[in-house]
Parts: sequence; C-alpha cells; structure tokens
Amino acid sequence: MLVIALCVESLLGAVIDKSLEAVLRKLEKGERLKTEDLVVLVLSTVREQNRRIDALNDQVNRRIDEVSKRIDMLNDQVNRRIEELNKRIDALADQLNRRIDETNKRINETNKRIDSLSEQVNKRIDETNKRIDALSDQIGRRFEELNMRIDGVYNVLGNIQRTLVDMSKILMDLQKVMLSIQASISSQSQRQTH
Repeated sequence: MLVIALCVESLLGAVIDKSLEAVLRKLEKGERLKTEDLVVLVLSTVREQNRRIDALNDQVNRRIDEVSKRIDMLNDQVNRRIEELNKRIDALADQLNRRIDETNKRINETNKRIDSLSEQVNKRIDETNKRIDALSDQIGRRFEELNMRIDGVYNVLGNIQRTLVDMSKILMDLQKVMLSIQASISSQSQRQTH
C-alpha cells in the first residue's frame, strides 16, 4: 500500500513539476494565469511546503532519535551509577551490620564479664562479711572473757584488799602485843637494874 502511495506521489510530482514549468513560462512571458494555473501554483507551493515539512520532520526525527539515544545512554549511565551506589550502600550496610553484630557481641561479652565479676565481688563481700561477723563474735567473746577476767581480778584484788585489811589489823594487834611485850620487858629490865 505504501509502495502504491509512493508511486502515485511520484507520478503526481512529475505532472505538477511539468505543469509548474509551463506556468512559470507564462509568468515570464507576462501572460495572464488561468484558474488551472493558479491551482498548479498552489499545488506546487503546497508540495514544496510538504517537502520542507518532511525535511523538517526528518530533522526533528533525527534530533529526537539523537536525544532519545542520549537519554537512553544517560539513563544507562544513571542506572549503572544507581546500581554501583546500591552495591556500595549494600556493602556499607553489610559492614555496618557486621560492626553492630561485633559490638553487640562485645557488649554481651562485657556484660557476662561484669556479671561474673559482680558474682565474684558479691561472693567476696559475703565471705568478708562472714569473716567480719566471725571476728565480731570472736572479739565479743574475748571481751566477755576479758570482762570476766577483769571481774575475777577485781574479786582477787578485793580479796587481797580484805586480806590486807585483816593483816593490817593483825599487824596492829601484833604491834600492840609487841609494844606491850616491849613495855613489859623494859619494865622488867628497869626493875632488875634497880
């Protein structure tokens, strides 16, 4: 169908070209143009305009094709860059996730160590508290023993004091007896000397 249309247009174009040559000759001679001549001029003008429009359309189509190719090329470049960026983002996300996982593991290990140390410290505190309680009990018993010994020493000192008081009374009585014996000896010796 397209071939037929091209053949008809080609034949019609040849007829219009020959008719146009005839009209131009008439114009050169200064002859008056008939309606058919004016129709030929209009048809040739329309045909020329159509050629220009076709040429412009061809140019526009070529430009559109070039722009489309450039857009496709730019689109491909943008897509490649987006893919590269996505790969980099994925790599960074993986790296970040690995770091987060490592940090979480380290935090968990640190928490376990803190828990272990806390248990050890609590055990040591409990042991120390038990030792303090034992020492406190032992010191309390020793204080009680010491107080009992001090009370015993006070009792012994009280007994010694009572004994000393009793001995002091005995010694005073003995002194009185000695003085009385001395007085009696002295009076007897005076009597004998006289």
